Amino acid sequence: MTIDSLHVRDLTSADHDQALEVRTRSFGKLEDSMHDWWTSLQDSLIEQRRVLGVFDGDRLVAHAKTRPFQQFWGGRTVPMAGVAGVVVSPDYRGRGVASMMMRALSERAVELGDAVSALYPATLAPYRRTGWEIVGAQTRVTIDANLLRGLGSPDVRIRPGTKDDVDLVHKLLTDRYTTQNANGAKLLTADEILDSLTENGSFSYFTDDGFVFYEWRQTNLFVTCMVAPTEASARALWSVVGSGSSVAKTVHAHVSPDDPIHLLLPEEVAHDARHTRWMLRVLDAPQAISLRGFPSGVSGSAALTIEDPMLPSQSGTWLLEIEDGRGSLSRSDPVSGAPRIGPNGLASLYAGVPVHVLRAAGLVFDGSPNGDSFFDAAFSGRPAYLLEYF
Repeated sequence: MTIDSLHVRDLTSADHDQALEVRTRSFGKLEDSMHDWWTSLQDSLIEQRRVLGVFDGDRLVAHAKTRPFQQFWGGRTVPMAGVAGVVVSPDYRGRGVASMMMRALSERAVELGDAVSALYPATLAPYRRTGWEIVGAQTRVTIDANLLRGLGSPDVRIRPGTKDDVDLVHKLLTDRYTTQNANGAKLLTADEILDSLTENGSFSYFTDDGFVFYEWRQTNLFVTCMVAPTEASARALWSVVGSGSSVAKTVHAHVSPDDPIHLLLPEEVAHDARHTRWMLRVLDAPQAISLRGFPSGVSGSAALTIEDPMLPSQSGTWLLEIEDGRGSLSRSDPVSGAPRIGPNGLASLYAGVPVHVLRAAGLVFDGSPNGDSFFDAAFSGRPAYLLEYF
């Protein structure tokens, strides 16, 4: 096999058997109960032109998909390609197949209008080589269910969720992430919200200004999403979850790094927390900048040289301008001494990593301390996080 013998094309439903075979060789056998779900998701994304495969002749040797999401950056939504199901047949690994596939997947995502891309890596190397970089984490804490039960707020009205609450959840989430100037948080899709409201084994409760989604997993409780903008709402919703403490001794919850549950409980939430790292890539720099939110008190401009071998349309010198919470990125003539940055550094900068950290990691070159201060101020904000796995 040589790289010249390979080609990339869209998968079709006729490729399901081969695709499942490569997936099995990569991740193990898919549970029988998951087959219908896998096929349905595959068909839906095939229809959207979001599933690509690498073929050697007629043999499928690798495939991956992107899922269309909205991700908040600086409190504003940016279209994000969620990369999932990346698999390479064992006998084709280490031969550039993954890089070939990720390049094609990125080009297709740009064509479909995605400005950034995120993924959870099973291994770092192939993604780092193609411009994705670790910028945040999905954090799961473990809480004593009895502690939550004692948080109750009896004066708050609570009701179960119904399928008619999809639009309300969407609004509450959007308001929350916008108000908090959230970075990285993914807006749940209408289908994801409906599943949480109606699926057997998933439970939802609402206050006047918030909600909680949770489920039983054997004898533990898992909180997957909560919006609670006031103390009374937070106490009421957490106590509903904690009411299962006669059976569930612990509650696992995906929360933001600064979730107020850490301040509400009389004892430490958990001695240990599980952090699942995720990676980001900027696919369309001008669009990613124009849609992102920026601190309202920052204004100014600076030149930036981007070097992106995989997506050369991003390469060159750009002028970054920030004013009134908005940004723009426009082509510029070369500027002597402008900071140089590759796709990994660009992803990190976009997510708010300070420039001095990027310099220490070898991800930014040239420039000046004064310029670094402007970039730090422009991209400063809350730590990047995700609550969902995709």
